[in-house]
Amino acid sequence: MDGAGRPFPHTVLLAAEAVHAAAQQGPGAAEELDLALRSAFWTHSRSIAHRAVILDVAGEVSGLEVGALADALDSGRHRGDVMGDFAVARTDAIAGSPTFRLPDGTAAANPGMKVHWEGPFASGFPVVDADDPAVYQGLLRRAV
Repeated sequence: MDGAGRPFPHTVLLAAEAVHAAAQQGPGAAEELDLALRSAFWTHSRSIAHRAVILDVAGEVSGLEVGALADALDSGRHRGDVMGDFAVARTDAIAGSPTFRLPDGTAAANPGMKVHWEGPFASGFPVVDADDPAVYQGLLRRAV
């Protein structure tokens, strides 16, 4: 269960492992892959639970060595990192993904977006009802 008592979406654990693996190529690589995977899921309805899709999306990230990423996924080198994240996700410490923690200790979960699920949480699919990118300017002002 996630922090709100809903079933945790296990289907994204491999994608999370890929982001940890990409971090070995640099923090920028991890951030770019994370963004690309989220975009693939949220805006293109791609199934980021599948290795082939993850590697295909990774191939769209400039400068990311897809072969090294595939090797890391196949070896499971970063599975422990993901399971550590999963242990935190099972608590109420983080409301959802993405969650931004600000220097003053406050957090904003999935800022600027309103989403509802069609079907059961984590086995149906999310639908974005509203997206307000202007929220990020406010978050940046609060962070500095």
